Amino acid sequence: MTGIIRRILRAGAARLVVKAAKATPLIGTAVAIGLIGHEVKKKGLVRGIINTALDATPFVGVTKNAIEMITGDWLPDKAPVPVDQNHASDAAADSHSLPESASSGKSTTPAGSGEDESLATPVRKRRRR
Repeated sequence: MTGIIRRILRAGAARLVVKAAKATPLIGTAVAIGLIGHEVKKKGLVRGIINTALDATPFVGVTKNAIEMITGDWLPDKAPVPVDQNHASDAAADSHSLPESASSGKSTTPAGSGEDESLATPVRKRRRR
């Protein structure tokens, strides 16, 4: 009786392995499409879409990624935006829009909050670009 159960379990496990192997390309495609936002943000619109399209293609993506492990990125990331010196002066000019305690350098934490006032940072508005 135990021999029959073992054979049934082996056959069931073998079928599960075959089904998982058939589903692997689809799972890889779903992951690649799910990460398209990250790729576009990192590489730019056109390069991000091309990179994701190559990664989403079942066997092409695996081959591309294996080669990229050795040679490096085929589609380089977009260049980082250089820090402009004018932004520092713009932040100082925008201090009139900050709360009074932040523009004067005072802490924004209430006096009785129990937090160390030297660790408190002033609240700043983000600048739109």
